[in-house]
Amino acid sequence: MNAKKLSLSLLMGATLMLAGCSINIPGFSNNSSNNSATSSSAKATSSSVSTKSSSQNTNSQAASSDDEDENATDSNYGKYGNAGLAIIPKEMRGTWYSASENSSSTSQTTFGAHSMSQVESNGDQYNYTTYKQDQGSVNMNNYDDDDMSSTTKNWLSVTFPVINGTKWVRTQGWNQIAGYGSSYAVHYETINGKKVQVLLVSGGAESQIMGVYYRSASLAMQQKGVKYSDLHYITDAN
Repeated sequence: MNAKKLSLSLLMGATLMLAGCSINIPGFSNNSSNNSATSSSAKATSSSVSTKSSSQNTNSQAASSDDEDENATDSNYGKYGNAGLAIIPKEMRGTWYSASENSSSTSQTTFGAHSMSQVESNGDQYNYTTYKQDQGSVNMNNYDDDDMSSTTKNWLSVTFPVINGTKWVRTQGWNQIAGYGSSYAVHYETINGKKVQVLLVSGGAESQIMGVYYRSASLAMQQKGVKYSDLHYITDAN
């Protein structure tokens, strides 16, 4: 997939997800595991992170607080607006699983310190490196730059917006000029009487939930189709 296709895919991703389609771009869940309109499963409640609210969201940029070198670079530094490696928060790293309501298998999203990979339920795999980007490098002229497309096809532009007090990891295509890409945040829900760490996937300016991922494939299968009462889903009526 080149940068041209990636940018277009990111703009169409939310619509595809609602139809239960599997897509191969980061930032959008590869299935519609928790976007189903209804579920008879018990709804869980929890404190904090991404709650229903009619108030306008306020976005701000927050620097990473990890005890790693925030100025780390690699050989791509300086190319096409590459401003260095973006650090994924430690609590988000590792593999997460999700399953669509009618699926018999799971998809996976894995974060490293400076990487993100996805394995779809059909086995297709996509690997990306997370970078900070000089936003002045994003322009329409780059769409016709074949070298740029080839060089950056596996690069993600990563920022860390804070919305309603929650820090998100937002991923976008390297030359994306419209749309919000997709965002990820670690959250907690009560499942089977226990507080469980989950990964929220959102799209749009208001961080509406598009999917929920879990630390194990078995829990993802158990919870497929469940909607949590404290979350505002993209399928909810405004």
